[in-house]
Amino acid sequence: TRPSHPQMVRLSTNASGQRYPRSLTTQNATVVLEDAICQYSKPWHCLDSTWLIDSTDTAKDIKENLRQHMKEGDRLLVMRYGKTVPGAGSNASWFGFEDHCKSWLQANT
Repeated sequence: TRPSHPQMVRLSTNASGQRYPRSLTTQNATVVLEDAICQYSKPWHCLDSTWLIDSTDTAKDIKENLRQHMKEGDRLLVMRYGKTVPGAGSNASWFGFEDHCKSWLQANT
């Protein structure tokens, strides 16, 4: 088994909230996503829209798991804290960013 390590999860949800199946409000749709985040070990949520979790999953694995709860216009950034590990998507993964933002992340993470 892989050792667990801290990961930072940061999200920005679509302000209109019109695309979520459980509710027409972004606040309630975000609750579903927050529930998915809290399934990870030791969730810490003391900053708006930012969580720290402990997981054996890679950043890419976490992104793919949470992405199923996201809709068009949402953005997600998952980054590993501590020692980096080899492998694409192991240390940082994202969803929903514009090209210039993706380019910066690819060049600097």
